[in-house]
Amino acid sequence: MNGASATVQPLAAENVTVRFGEATILDRVTFSAGPGCLMGVVGPNGAGKSTLFNALVGLVPVDEGQVLIHGRSIDDSRGVVAYVPQFEMINSRMPMKAEEVVMMGRVRRIGWFRRPRRVDHEAVRNALEQVGMWDRRSYLVDELSGGQRQRVFVARALAQGADILLLDEAFSGVDLASQESLVTVLHQLRDEGRTILLSSHDINHVAHCCDECLCINSHVCACGAPRDVLTAEVLEELYGPYGLAPIHGGVLDGHNR
Repeated sequence: MNGASATVQPLAAENVTVRFGEATILDRVTFSAGPGCLMGVVGPNGAGKSTLFNALVGLVPVDEGQVLIHGRSIDDSRGVVAYVPQFEMINSRMPMKAEEVVMMGRVRRIGWFRRPRRVDHEAVRNALEQVGMWDRRSYLVDELSGGQRQRVFVARALAQGADILLLDEAFSGVDLASQESLVTVLHQLRDEGRTILLSSHDINHVAHCCDECLCINSHVCACGAPRDVLTAEVLEELYGPYGLAPIHGGVLDGHNR
């Protein structure tokens, strides 16, 4: 779903350009993601993946172009998009239980300095059950494995009530079994109609678990079904001629050659 769509998509970027000083980090990035879509975002280090996610939620200003959430501006769409950043900052001096982290997703609805209501506790329970973490609700986050933490952070996004989820390097430092468990959760959320963007360095994993793939290296190199866009030409544009070797035996040597 590259480019403008005739219908209003949950998430769309139109010629989004972000500059830091003299450097152009994102250059006229245009794409859209529809409902019930799991889109992988791939590219080399420094390609602008994290900057893109920050721009999509309004954490960094867009110098040119615009981000549209269900056809509206970011300022008019607060709470619709949930962002799970690459590095979660949990204060070890104030250990938090899994259910307390998920309750943080309800702050906008509860209001500051107010006590959670019954509906908030129910939302937290439903979110933790949905990601298979209710039985570990009383565990400190530091006691959980990397994959379990990621599921807790996804639950926090669900408790927020967001229908668009952005996960930045969700598989980083997560063992294979936990990755597959997380993918199962993401597929369930996709099947419920949510729009999910997942950035990853593991291009083979993205090719096999995502419906669409957004390839960026400051600009959009390609966007579409993995089998269509993960070609030798696009991968060379992303990683250069010497970046293809680790990918052989996976995407390129499979059905995408």
